Amino acid sequence: MSLAGPISVAARRISTLLPEWAWGLAGVILLGLPAVIPLCRAGYFASHDGMLHLYRLMGLDDALRAGVLYPRWFPDFAFGYGHPVLNFYGPLSYYIAAWFRGLGLGLIPAMKTAYAFAGLSAGAAMYAFAYESLRGKILPAVAAGAVYIYIPYHLADLYVRGAIAESLAFVWFPLILWGMERILDGRRSGIPLVSVSLAGLMITHSLSLVFFGPFLAAYMVIMLLIRRRQATAFIRDWLTAGLLGLGLSAFYWLPVLLEGQYVGLAGGASAGYQRHLAPLAGALSPYFLYRYFPAQGTPAEHPAGLVTSLVALAGLLLGLSRLRRVSPRILGLMSLAAVGGWFMTTTPSLPLWKLGEALLSYLQYPWRFMALHALGAAWLAGAGTLAIQDIFPPRSASRFVSVISPAVIALVAASSLARLPYQTLELRDDGLTYQRMWAEEREVGQIGTTWTGEYLPIWVREQRWAIGRSWRDAGGPDLAEAAALRPPDSVRLLDAGYNRLDLMVESASPASLIMHQFYFPGMAAYLDGRRTPAYPFGTLGLAAVDIPAGAHQVRWRFTPTPPHLWGTVIALASLIIGIVLWIKPRSPLLRWRWGLLYLAGIIAVSFPLFLPALTSRTRTLWEEVQADFEGRAVLLAMGRPSASVAAGARLSVTLYWLARAGFAEDLVTFVHLTTPDGAVLLAQSDHEPDGGFTPTTRWLAGEIIPDRHFLDIPAGLSPGRYALYGGIYAYPSVQPLAILSAGKPVSSGRVLLGCVEVVAP
Repeated sequence: MSLAGPISVAARRISTLLPEWAWGLAGVILLGLPAVIPLCRAGYFASHDGMLHLYRLMGLDDALRAGVLYPRWFPDFAFGYGHPVLNFYGPLSYYIAAWFRGLGLGLIPAMKTAYAFAGLSAGAAMYAFAYESLRGKILPAVAAGAVYIYIPYHLADLYVRGAIAESLAFVWFPLILWGMERILDGRRSGIPLVSVSLAGLMITHSLSLVFFGPFLAAYMVIMLLIRRRQATAFIRDWLTAGLLGLGLSAFYWLPVLLEGQYVGLAGGASAGYQRHLAPLAGALSPYFLYRYFPAQGTPAEHPAGLVTSLVALAGLLLGLSRLRRVSPRILGLMSLAAVGGWFMTTTPSLPLWKLGEALLSYLQYPWRFMALHALGAAWLAGAGTLAIQDIFPPRSASRFVSVISPAVIALVAASSLARLPYQTLELRDDGLTYQRMWAEEREVGQIGTTWTGEYLPIWVREQRWAIGRSWRDAGGPDLAEAAALRPPDSVRLLDAGYNRLDLMVESASPASLIMHQFYFPGMAAYLDGRRTPAYPFGTLGLAAVDIPAGAHQVRWRFTPTPPHLWGTVIALASLIIGIVLWIKPRSPLLRWRWGLLYLAGIIAVSFPLFLPALTSRTRTLWEEVQADFEGRAVLLAMGRPSASVAAGARLSVTLYWLARAGFAEDLVTFVHLTTPDGAVLLAQSDHEPDGGFTPTTRWLAGEIIPDRHFLDIPAGLSPGRYALYGGIYAYPSVQPLAILSAGKPVSSGRVLLGCVEVVAP
């Protein structure tokens, strides 16, 4: 019995379950899968910025596990001095990766999944816009979506530059245009689509608005000129959508605008973009198989692809021959995007750069305009497909297009993927540490997972390359500065956590405390419940706070600033207004029900972001030590994540020091695992404080310094109770500082920190 009949019947039934456009969308995703297959390899991949983004995901993951949903300050970045990364850099791409992390993926798989999501979602977004603007035709829309995925610059963003935010920005360009088209057609759904997409672009990669904004403005002006009678309605709807989009993203852009003066961004942009402009002939790749930077073979770092440019040109010519079928308005705009985006990467465009230098210079690199070229070129490929359908008779066109479209897509994909430079990095999640990040940054003289120090607080006067190194490397130490403030007579550590520190302080006279964090607005101490703002101190601009005489409870916090608060209020108000405008049933009761349903949906979709905090069982066990080393430093306490550790595992131990004086030499701190009597050394961690990135020559009197150590427990160690000892000594003499007093037993220049239970693996 033949199975052909039942199979065909089943296929027809399945095809009726989804609308026709949904099958086209599925086709785009399937056609785009080869573009993300390299991400399925084990480990991570080498790129310009990929590791920076992975470290930022690590910082966000730590914050979410601590219950901080939007960390504007990463306390462990910048060699442990803290950095306001997400206060200024669009956070959405990291939250998408964190969303996958919340589903149970590791840091590296979650980051690579976010890259894949950005690549495939861009194709889906272009499909939606092309389907709307190409008369609801499936194959032309599929062609546009697939070509958008395989545009060489898009793949370069993913694999060469590792630019996750710019890759995700590709999604929002066509979605915004799709919403604009729906507004032109009088559909109410266009307003929320534009507002959400505009907000998405803002909190993904706001710099993209520098080139996409003028293009969008040109689009709107042309619409108003063509449809003057409806201009009032269009302006009303566009303003509504635009204001809602700005309102939804106000929690991000308002602090950027008002607090950019406190970081390196205040220095403005430079004219360095001129070095990256290429001659016209050098901005187009001459190779059938596209060659990526640095082997691109042209003066332009990211030239336009030969095959994709020819496909776009063919689409333009075919579209011009069938203007009755292809919208002249959109054809002209997409041609402007394709040609204009490419032109702005060339030297003849320099007068335009000069004219708009005050804004365009913030792009840093002209090749960012290639995203606009990709938008136009991909749509033109779809327009050419639609024109072909119109040239031939219906039946012939169906057969011809069904053959030629996959062939063209395969040609574009082959030309873009054949020489794709994917180099695997042998890296696992357990190899991702802040110390690794600091070592990489110190090697290249940078700080805070950026290349230009644009987020470094302006109160930091030290050179970037010298931060994280001994002060002797920078010509110091400055002992007068180190001893300028008077530390309290007594400090007890009560608790420490993410951007928080709880202390009990006593002093016979006024004193000062210095946090091991760069100062930034919002940092404050609560003295017995009374808020006392911090201030920047010293060459490193560390956050300091003055404490009156007497006994006080001190709670150190990173608090919201007025721009943070107002931005959040505006965003929440815009969300509510948007829901009210979107839901307009006659019954007020139904309106409230639908509004609550939308909010519940938002919370449900966001739920994986809450999971790390809900499921994290990490807690810190504290042991008060109070060991005074020659009156120069006090070891306040030791913290560790648990009372037990498995043999063969790694034990994390954090020492908290209070500096009482400056140091002219770089000393070594240590944590030793020994037998209960302290006689036999079993494991050790000896290095300059915090992995060597906070040398004692950087310590200031009154500063509280966290000092992390990692001990590899021997795999064959018998289960049982073992001792942890700590201390500080000079090197290379290995002469320990004498312990004048301690709250724990002392032995041979070291103090008992506590005990740990070693269990079977």
